[in-house]
Amino acid sequence: MTRWLMVTLLCTAPLLQAVQSQAAPGDTAQTPDSIESFDPPTPDALRSLYNQALGALQEYIEVDGSLPQDGETQTRVGEFRLKVFPQGKSRSQEHLSAEGSFRLSPDHGQQEFSLRFKSSKRPSTPQPSGDII
Repeated sequence: MTRWLMVTLLCTAPLLQAVQSQAAPGDTAQTPDSIESFDPPTPDALRSLYNQALGALQEYIEVDGSLPQDGETQTRVGEFRLKVFPQGKSRSQEHLSAEGSFRLSPDHGQQEFSLRFKSSKRPSTPQPSGDII
């Protein structure tokens, strides 16, 4: 099977080159005048695209937190929270969140880190069943 594939590729490669040369004969070569010039977007257009992207991110993702100050001699404590709104904040308050906290101590044996995941959905209560013991 592999041999047939290789033979097919080797046989069709010259045919593809012949077709390409027929499609673009040498007497109609493109000159620089016939090539469209590229106009880079203006800074205002880039700013507008940036603002649209930022707005879309803010519609679906919320990040909050506090980071410790730099200091090697004291314990540093920080926390963060990430919320993801699958349908967007404007459509639903349903979200998934990850909350974390950490404590960095100068003593390397005293490092702490915690991470919790939560959902805004209420767990559905199971229906009572007579055959569950």
